[in-house]
Amino acid sequence: MIQSRPLSAKPSIFAKSAIVAFHALLIGSISASAQTSELTVTAVVANECTINATTLDFANLNLGASTTEQSPGLVEVVCTAASPVTVTVDGGDNQATGVRRMSNGSGGFVPYSIFTGIGRATPIGIGGTILSDTLASATPRNLLIYGLVPGSTVYPAGSYSDTLTVTLSY
Repeated sequence: MIQSRPLSAKPSIFAKSAIVAFHALLIGSISASAQTSELTVTAVVANECTINATTLDFANLNLGASTTEQSPGLVEVVCTAASPVTVTVDGGDNQATGVRRMSNGSGGFVPYSIFTGIGRATPIGIGGTILSDTLASATPRNLLIYGLVPGSTVYPAGSYSDTLTVTLSY
């Protein structure tokens, strides 16, 4: 009589090894390929210049005093490439007969002058140049501007203002 053995539900060690090897070959062949590419990154920085000016604020004037009221301001210029530039300042919205003036909007005016340089030695006339130079690339140039209101004069009370146009040419 032929004896038969019951089939085992557990695979033999040989069968397990064959299954693992087959899976390794299958997975290895799928993940073994790789491709690369290059992503080029570019930019163009235009040759531009910008200008920013702070407020020249005299705050509360002590008008009638014998001293001149002074206030500092700042104009900043920066260019993206080395560039020859010129910066000029107009006479403001309220100029008259070559004099810059702040207005209270009701007919009252306070005259003022602007200067640059060490010791406020260089007056800036109407349409005057405060910078004519070649700026280094991407290096801000700060220009100090000083405003002066003459003393010994009494003006009507109020809030006074003027707007100067600072022009950058390059």
